[in-house]
Amino acid sequence: MNCIKVSYNKKVSTVQLEDIKDLELIHTFKFDDESVELYGCLEGREKYINQLDLPYEVGNILLYNDLYFCSKNNDNYTPLHSDEFDNLYESLFGGFYDIEDTDDEDISSDDDYDYNDGFIIKD
Repeated sequence: MNCIKVSYNKKVSTVQLEDIKDLELIHTFKFDDESVELYGCLEGREKYINQLDLPYEVGNILLYNDLYFCSKNNDNYTPLHSDEFDNLYESLFGGFYDIEDTDDEDISSDDDYDYNDGFIIKD
């Protein structure tokens, strides 16, 4: 079964579940019918602190070396590939707000503000 590996320098790849040995279950993220388990090391050398930002449930814990994300559905592991990581990561945080997708405000609609005069309001 495939899972996602995120190395300490944030490189994302797909590995086999069987390759994960001697790691601790750090946290289980719950979704509707699925869950994602995070495996990693709580001890290690400082230069191998994993740099991946994580949600608040585990964001204050120092994790070392590689991190592994494994997907489960009804207690059965399901495949998880590296090309799915961006969507998974966004889901872990509850979604992201993309400022590039917002419309620019129409500043000309404010008649009380003189845009040529700094921040002085007309009387």
